Amino acid sequence: MTMGIGFWKGKIELKMDRFRFGPGDVIEGDLILTLKKPTKARGIHIRLIGEEKTTERRYEEGHSRTETRTHKIFDLKVPLDGEKEYSEGKYHFKVPIPRNLFEEGEKPEGFLGDVVGALESLSGRRSRIEWTLIGNLDIPMGFDLSKKQSIVIDRDGKP
Repeated sequence: MTMGIGFWKGKIELKMDRFRFGPGDVIEGDLILTLKKPTKARGIHIRLIGEEKTTERRYEEGHSRTETRTHKIFDLKVPLDGEKEYSEGKYHFKVPIPRNLFEEGEKPEGFLGDVVGALESLSGRRSRIEWTLIGNLDIPMGFDLSKKQSIVIDRDGKP
C-alpha cells in the first residue's frame, strides 16, 4: 500500500450530516485539520466544484468511438481562515447553493423535456454533472493538504 505525501503531513476530514442537496440549500459541516507538526499556510478553504461530463458516441467507418469531455460549470471558494501557522483545528463551513443553479440551458419540463432527453439519448450524447466538495490547506512551500467529497445536487431539490 502506498501512502500519499499528505499522509506524512497530516489529514483533513470533512464531516457532514447529509450528502444530497438541492438549489437554494446550504451545505453545512465541519472541516477537521490534524497535522503532524505546525505548518505555515496561506489559508484554509472549502470549495464546491461542478463539472459537466459529456459522453458522445460517434460512428466512423463502421467503428464506434466514445469520447468524454469535462467542462467546469461551477466553482465557489469559501475561505475558512487566513495566513498563519496551522497545527490542528475544527472549522465550521457553510456553502450556499444558488437557487438558479440549473436555470441556464435547462431542458424544458414535461413532455417536451422527455422528447429532448430521448433525442439526446438517440444521438449517442449524454451528460451529467458531478459535484465535489474540497477542503484544502494552501501550503506555499510544498504540497497542499486536501480532502475531496462527492455530493449530489438534485435539480428538483429533493434531499
